[in-house]
Amino acid sequence: MYPRNTKTSVIPVKQRENIGQWWKTFLDTTGAKNLVYYNVDVKVTGPNSGDLSARWYMSVGSGHIDKETWTKNDGRWSLAFDDFTVEETHSATGVVEDHKSDVVKPTSSPS
Repeated sequence: MYPRNTKTSVIPVKQRENIGQWWKTFLDTTGAKNLVYYNVDVKVTGPNSGDLSARWYMSVGSGHIDKETWTKNDGRWSLAFDDFTVEETHSATGVVEDHKSDVVKPTSSPS
């Protein structure tokens, strides 16, 4: 998904192989799944490029995408630039960690 020259200000690594490893480690250690984009805005910037912005949520957090730049090379779309913000984080069970959210925290029943 990432071409060799991908740039991202959010992920603390450079080069495609390192970005892929960062995401693999993140997914393996957090249990993150079910990424959903909504309120998506796509601007076609050329015959083989486009920019996307959106809101997102998944099992471990939510936030917004300021800009993803997608390019098409040899018939394949790749992410050339990625700038997103994490606004809330949740544990894999859905419990909110240090953020206000609409996720209901489980309560214990009276003894």
